[in-house]
Amino acid sequence: MKAPAAQPSVTAGGPVLEAVGLSKSFRPVEVLKDVSLAVNPGEVHAIIGENGAGKSTLMKLLAGHLQPTRGELRTDGETVTLTGPVDTERRGIVLVHQEILLAPDLTVAQNVYLGRELPKGMVVDDRATNEGGKRRGEDVR
Repeated sequence: MKAPAAQPSVTAGGPVLEAVGLSKSFRPVEVLKDVSLAVNPGEVHAIIGENGAGKSTLMKLLAGHLQPTRGELRTDGETVTLTGPVDTERRGIVLVHQEILLAPDLTVAQNVYLGRELPKGMVVDDRATNEGGKRRGEDVR
């Protein structure tokens, strides 16, 4: 998968997440080559492509599940090494998996907070979950 170079930031603070020249090889096979991406606050990006294009590999790099063979990742302009999902979540990066049937009986808001439920005593605070889901939806418009 080859993507165009990251574009300059359109926000004063710059991108919150950047991939610069990312490449990933599994032994002799290079599955991702020189991918750059800049994500500014409030943006939502969709990664699309044919099977085998490197979409899943890119997401695993951005989520810290894999380390790049070349290139670097930056959060808020600082070069970082992401060590896994807990580390990336602490940095505000969450991977939304494409599997739509993981929790089909939950609402959209409940899926957004899956694994990070908002407690109210010993139960989940459904009102806060729904309000948070609405806010998150408004943040990206």
